[in-house]
Amino acid sequence: MSHGTFTHDVLAALGVPPDSPEDVEWSDTILADEHVSMSKYSQTRRCIFLDDTGTTWAVTYEAQVDAGDYEVGPPPDNHGWHGDTVEAVEVEAVPTTVIEWHPVGDKPAPTPSVEGGTGSSQAPPGDQFTAAVIRRSAYLDAAAEAEAASKLFPDDDECAAAIGALEGLADRLRRLAKHHTAAEQPVGLTWEARADHAVRLYARTAIQLEDTKAENTRLRARLAELEQPTTTPQTITVDHVEAALRGWLAHFDYDLHKATECSEDDGEDTYPAEAADFFARLWAAASPSV
Repeated sequence: MSHGTFTHDVLAALGVPPDSPEDVEWSDTILADEHVSMSKYSQTRRCIFLDDTGTTWAVTYEAQVDAGDYEVGPPPDNHGWHGDTVEAVEVEAVPTTVIEWHPVGDKPAPTPSVEGGTGSSQAPPGDQFTAAVIRRSAYLDAAAEAEAASKLFPDDDECAAAIGALEGLADRLRRLAKHHTAAEQPVGLTWEARADHAVRLYARTAIQLEDTKAENTRLRARLAELEQPTTTPQTITVDHVEAALRGWLAHFDYDLHKATECSEDDGEDTYPAEAADFFARLWAAASPSV
């Protein structure tokens, strides 16, 4: 278990603890604010938050008891924190199964998310329209835009600071995106918000699908071109063999070349006969035996 310490000022800058549990919905640093225990005049709560490096921490604090239209008891001094620093524990999100006991035959109906509510009802598993999913998508889109913007600057010393800032922003946005999953509590999005998200999601998916199809078509066409033979196979004839034989023999043995080209007995050129004989022997050697 990893521990860390934070000063009161650092926690206040991160918004820890929130003024109200409903503030978690709008915070980029606070992931959850949970009730732990109750005393006569105050309650103990646990706040889950992100620090500047994207690490997730949990701290406990004391808060007033909400009794409807008023709060019971005086505000806890410094949220019950003693000393100049507050000890925090590094935490991570772990999916768990909650078992509830109900009368036999009495199965509770699923509680629908209330539009415009505070997000206390549980979202359906894998709901693609929860605020957490949309927020994660927004973080990832912003990170991609920041990274793309960093590549627009020339790679020199004058722009190094701007490039580093944009790359750092993209990295931080991706770390923030990791902490917004479908396991978080939804905020009860309106149907207009769900429809808008669905349209944007479908449009982006459709564009990617069309681009993939176009790229696939281009690659298939290129593959067909590469599979085509570059030249048409040429048929070897006796004339080709004769020309090759003349050149080779003149290089190998010039005297034998002259004697073949002009016989000492009758001056006849015997290359055509030699080429025909060589061609016949080559054809017999290349043909499969019966």
